[in-house]
Amino acid sequence: MELKIGIEHVKRGMVILSPVGSIDSDTCELLDEQVKKVLKRSVTTLVLDMAGVDFISSRGVGLIAKTRASLTQRGGDLAIMNVQPQIKKAFEIVCLLPALNVFADRDELDEYLDKVQRKIVETQTES
Repeated sequence: MELKIGIEHVKRGMVILSPVGSIDSDTCELLDEQVKKVLKRSVTTLVLDMAGVDFISSRGVGLIAKTRASLTQRGGDLAIMNVQPQIKKAFEIVCLLPALNVFADRDELDEYLDKVQRKIVETQTES
């Protein structure tokens, strides 16, 4: 099965990848390559919009966990939005939830990002 990946550069330091199709052993490498390209830039927040993903294998889940660890190590963050119920269940089975930042939609993600950024600004002005 084919996997297509949309890329949206929302603002400096934030990119949304929107895979469409199955993330499995046949397609995982394509997503991994795209993630690596994005992480070569100064991306601090990577968002995976999972609205178009209908299946994820253990290899795909492992890639997401690896991506999260890589971003965390460099002070960044991984967020996931629009997760289909079957994909959410796969994350639950391998105990990635609630460790992942999962959002119902873009509005919920934006609200979270706004809170995080305000907290940083407030901390800097208090110092």
